[in-house]
Amino acid sequence: MKETESEFHEYLMQLPALERAAAITHRIYMLTACRTGWPTRTPERWADLDNSARQYNIESIQTWLQETELFDRFQGAIAEARASRGGKP
Repeated sequence: MKETESEFHEYLMQLPALERAAAITHRIYMLTACRTGWPTRTPERWADLDNSARQYNIESIQTWLQETELFDRFQGAIAEARASRGGKP
């Protein structure tokens, strides 16, 4: 990926909370594509997405906010998966 983690984290600090969360989920999508070699259908950088793509990602964060039980289960599953790896990435 062309944008370094440091650059990405600096950029994140400028965003409002909802957009920051959406940008993080987009980053995860791009990191996954890079790690697995899967093709991508969107620009790499959040700043390069068109308004429609950004809004879709922001709306997905709105869904997470509304689905509190599902979000809690997701966090629990991530915590369990991390623990099963002994805290290793």
